[in-house]
Amino acid sequence: MKNKFNFLVGGLLTTLIFMGCQEETPVAEIVRPVKALKVADVGTFENATFNGIAKATQEVDLSFRVDGPMISRPVNVGDEVKESQLLARIDPRDYEVRLRSAQGQLTKARAVLTRAQADLDRVLRIQKEDPGAVSETMIDKARQSKDSAQAEINSLAAAVDRAKDDLQYTYLKAPFGGIITQTYREAFENVRRKQPVVRLLDPSQIEMWINVPESQISLAPY
Repeated sequence: MKNKFNFLVGGLLTTLIFMGCQEETPVAEIVRPVKALKVADVGTFENATFNGIAKATQEVDLSFRVDGPMISRPVNVGDEVKESQLLARIDPRDYEVRLRSAQGQLTKARAVLTRAQADLDRVLRIQKEDPGAVSETMIDKARQSKDSAQAEINSLAAAVDRAKDDLQYTYLKAPFGGIITQTYREAFENVRRKQPVVRLLDPSQIEMWINVPESQISLAPY
């Protein structure tokens, strides 16, 4: 029995020693792909020439937002102008008259509202002091007159704002600094809204548009 036990122990030790002496199984190395970019030879483009154009990033035709006779255009082609500088002016007299008329109507409407409010306050006060002295119909009528006057004021106030805007639109000013490259209308001509008057270019920022052959685009060093 003892010999059998020694035999089993010896076999087990031999197996463990054999397993310990075995080399570890190598792990397969993972190959990760890497993007590559072919860099073109600078010499390919050293003497190359391409057609292109230079274009300003800001170039616009300017026009009025109202109609009328243009009484002034103090700029000409080639003039350098600053932002907000006056470029042209429409005769403002008609628009000044419209503004004064709208303001006058608004003043009258405010007076009507004052009277209507006073009438409403009076009948409400009488009703409070003597409930049977005034009817609900009289109160409703006074309230409707007041509301109508308020609505008229709101409408006329909007008309005044429009008249102010139209008067301001008789000025044509430069939205940015630049150079006048073209004029379309002369002083004392009748102009219509959105009709071009001058063309303004900003030379401070220029874009280059170059025509590169399709066969050479892939070779460009970018």
